[in-house]
Amino acid sequence: MVTTETQSSQRKNILSKNHRTEIDKAIKHLMDFQQKEPYINDFQILESQLWQEVGEFIGEDPMDFRQWLYAESGMGHMAFGFLFERWGSVIWGEGDQTPIEIFLKNRGWREAPAGRQYLKKLNDAAVKIYEVTDVKPGEYIVVRDIDQPDKKIKVIEKKGSENIVPWTYLAGRVIHMRGQCMFTGAFLPLSHQAVENIKDRLEYTKKDGLTFLKQAMESEDIHLLPDMKAALMAEIEGNLADYVFVDWVMDMMDKTSPEQPIVTNRDGDIVEDMTLRFTIAVKPKTIKKYLDESDQLMPEPNQDDCWLWLDRAAHEHDQQVPIWGVLTLGEQDLTIRVNSRGRANKAKKYLKSLLGTRIKQPMMVYNNDQKTQNTQNTGIEDVMSDDISPEDRLAIIKDYMIQHYKDTLDQPIPMLDNLTPRVCAKNPKKRHKVIAWYKEIVSRSEKFQPGSAEDLAFILDELNISPEEL
Repeated sequence: MVTTETQSSQRKNILSKNHRTEIDKAIKHLMDFQQKEPYINDFQILESQLWQEVGEFIGEDPMDFRQWLYAESGMGHMAFGFLFERWGSVIWGEGDQTPIEIFLKNRGWREAPAGRQYLKKLNDAAVKIYEVTDVKPGEYIVVRDIDQPDKKIKVIEKKGSENIVPWTYLAGRVIHMRGQCMFTGAFLPLSHQAVENIKDRLEYTKKDGLTFLKQAMESEDIHLLPDMKAALMAEIEGNLADYVFVDWVMDMMDKTSPEQPIVTNRDGDIVEDMTLRFTIAVKPKTIKKYLDESDQLMPEPNQDDCWLWLDRAAHEHDQQVPIWGVLTLGEQDLTIRVNSRGRANKAKKYLKSLLGTRIKQPMMVYNNDQKTQNTQNTGIEDVMSDDISPEDRLAIIKDYMIQHYKDTLDQPIPMLDNLTPRVCAKNPKKRHKVIAWYKEIVSRSEKFQPGSAEDLAFILDELNISPEEL
């Protein structure tokens, strides 16, 4: 449960516009300070080392991607901000103070109170990975440290909360100022896989460090043990920040696929593997009757309730008959798989003329995860945007999504070690994986259609997972 204060206390402690101006000025002055020697050199060393680590992971030079990230992606400020805060809170060389501490000592007296307070808290705060549990867009985010899942924190975040959905991961620093929690200037979103990778790398660091400490306890260096423990904890904390940046960059690389050569079918359409799904309004046997009688459809040999959609014009001229698509009839829907948007539109018109009101408006489903021309990478797109109301469109998407995930519960999932969600949920050792899978599909669906979490809550009932387990 998130702790809240009384309204009067909140008004007293809230960060005012003047406070935020003071904070912005302090950050700008610190950035000016960073441009001086030796601090700019330290920053460049930090950045170079982390990009070199990215290159070692991917096996190639990442500098072209770095150039794109900073200059064209719109995310360069996130990368710079995260590295800037990392630089400012690290002790460099033989010194005993961080750049922020040196800055505050030399010219902190010139900063306004809110600016000084912010920099002190930034310096002392550690990067942590947080899971988002609730969001009120434009106001706040509720998060919990993945290492302390029972403690929820309400973070005031107006702009950033507009593009964040529950069950996503954020890495950054949370500080407490004037009665409210806030992120420092930079936080990075992470995929579930990136979080798992970071956990594995930190676990290796801990094991390696504990082995070293054990050896020290058995030697004459035992008097140094307290200092060694402190150094180990500092190393783990620092490694977490570095691992976050590296895995975030690789997340961005995965999401930014290079341009693919354009491939067209014989109609001249760009090839896009897709399926039209029609909900049927009558019994399947009625639909089957019409399909069997169509001269454009040929039953698939040795496969019930499946037809090939043929190019009728080519057939009339005794040419090699091209196959335009493959139809499959189920208990609740009729699907046709085609290889272009143009053929999808032809299929829609053809089947509506053949079956009329016996089928409902279709939904287009992309059969791969690649982003295609003029589409969002959602996998689902309405093909009736010109003649269907927004309400009906959302209803179609909702029906499709629910049916899709009902079917998915009994299908092997790579993320679940190729087990089905039902089987995974019954295995105590793998139950945490199916919970992570549920969170990922909810967060992905929320980005496409807000309110999906409520629509997908049936999955928890199907898998016998209580809300308290999330």
